[in-house]
Amino acid sequence: DTLYAFLAGYDRFGNYIADFNANWEVSPDSLGSFAGAGSDSTGVSAIAYRATKSGRFILYADELSESLSDFTGNIVVAPAAAEDLVLVSGNNQTGVAGSVLGLPLVVVIEDFLGNGVPGEEIVFKALHGGNFSGSDSISLTSSANGFASAFYKLRSSSGPDSVLVYANGIDSLIFNFNAIP
Repeated sequence: DTLYAFLAGYDRFGNYIADFNANWEVSPDSLGSFAGAGSDSTGVSAIAYRATKSGRFILYADELSESLSDFTGNIVVAPAAAEDLVLVSGNNQTGVAGSVLGLPLVVVIEDFLGNGVPGEEIVFKALHGGNFSGSDSISLTSSANGFASAFYKLRSSSGPDSVLVYANGIDSLIFNFNAIP
């Protein structure tokens, strides 16, 4: 979660320039913060940047003496490993027994920073007789933003109903519903 970047200066003949210093910037700045910057004893300019969200950002280094070209680099921070499954919407609905609920069941799988993690298998499993298009469970792959959603058909008799949702190695969660006559 920390990016270390180093920048050294060389003249047009490839000779190292001592006491090189740069002003560092990141855009957009909402993806993290600088954890340190400066030059080492040889004049290499360095930064530590701690990302707090996944996404694409641009790193700028502006050489302060302006005798050298500035540096711009694109950086992509990918989400870390999945750690949490979060219920987004669709919980506590009431519907007619045997009917499909009006809203989908929506979850997001996140890393430790709250970034959605794509490509994770998420299983929705009916616990009281309802179904997903005739099956008691459905396995989905999380979207590019970590979301997965499914429409659920309530049990055929009135009473409480629920769906268990889980992903490998992550605590499960439960959606609860009420089927009415």
